[in-house]
Amino acid sequence: MAKSRSIKLREQRLLAQKTKRKRMQRRLSVFLGICIVLIPVFILYHNYLEAAEREDSYVSLDVNNPISFGTYPQTLVVDNSLLHELSFLQLDWIYFNDCYSGKDFYGTMQETECMKYADVEYKDNKYRAVVIERYRPESTLSPATSEESLQDDNGFDLNKTYWFLFEPIKWYIVSLDDGFIVSEKILDAMPYNNRLFWIDRNMDGIPNSNTELSATEWFFLPSNLYKTCSVRKWMNNEFYSKAFTKEEQKQVKKKGYRTDESKTKNQYGLLSMNYDKVFLPSLRSVSEPNSSMKQFYPHWNGKLEYAPITDYARCRGAFSEYERNGYYSWQWLCTPGDGAADVISINTKYQLINADRQFYSSCYVGGIRCAAYLKYPDRLIEQTEVNLQ
Repeated sequence: MAKSRSIKLREQRLLAQKTKRKRMQRRLSVFLGICIVLIPVFILYHNYLEAAEREDSYVSLDVNNPISFGTYPQTLVVDNSLLHELSFLQLDWIYFNDCYSGKDFYGTMQETECMKYADVEYKDNKYRAVVIERYRPESTLSPATSEESLQDDNGFDLNKTYWFLFEPIKWYIVSLDDGFIVSEKILDAMPYNNRLFWIDRNMDGIPNSNTELSATEWFFLPSNLYKTCSVRKWMNNEFYSKAFTKEEQKQVKKKGYRTDESKTKNQYGLLSMNYDKVFLPSLRSVSEPNSSMKQFYPHWNGKLEYAPITDYARCRGAFSEYERNGYYSWQWLCTPGDGAADVISINTKYQLINADRQFYSSCYVGGIRCAAYLKYPDRLIEQTEVNLQ
């Protein structure tokens, strides 16, 4: 009798436990069902809030409020007491490897030790010292003399140490969607190509005055092709490594873009997609009717906005003229013109110019206004807004 009662109690406990498990399973099923419904809703709502924040940040950002990203030597130090202190610092001098001069005819351009520099940190700031030992010619085709250089015209003399302060680089956000940015100022001065790959049409395509490249290589490497030009290499090596820290470099996207080389393609059968970290703006990016670059350039009517130039770029030999309470310069675009040596530029009279008429791509030291793509431009907007408060 006692045994049967014990068995019955055990069965009742097992039934109670089974009922309890089923109840818990039902509750868990209901909870999971609610999660399955609510999680996508939460994600959508979160994305909506992020998009709204980005839109608000983008609207609040204008040409008078660019973001800061990277540093580069820009302003000339003129404070006499600071110059006196800097003069006692130990400096490790390095010659620039981007100075070229020639003998006034094609194929004579050679690297020349014209200038040297030294970077040093002092009292929480970074400075660059520059000494001009020989004048950098305005054209790599010309000899390194004062008559052929703009450095003395810009007020910079031989064998004198000039100091420039590393300052944050200011950028305009052209497109928040893909992080496209363009620098506010012309930061440096470089020829489009150090050497002129000239094709003499009167000699059936045989290059004149240069034996470095064969006729076939000259034909397939026009000097206005951005893919092979020296300024592209300089921007993605020397400039990139100096302007951005290792952490900042992680924020720069290596994105593909075209340089509008349709005219080059018609002549040489060349059209390429470039993948760069830093690059020159293209004609299309500044002149398309719907281009967002229009907020930084006047409406396309044959006139484009030219950019202010830094003291450092003037010391490096760029052309500049004083107007509107500051110095301005013409700037390179990455888009080739009609001929083998033609590159489209923006001059200081708001006009597009074709290098065939006024500047040869390898010859003239032009202003470098940089463009890039960032991974997280929103963060820089927030940082800029905090700094402005």
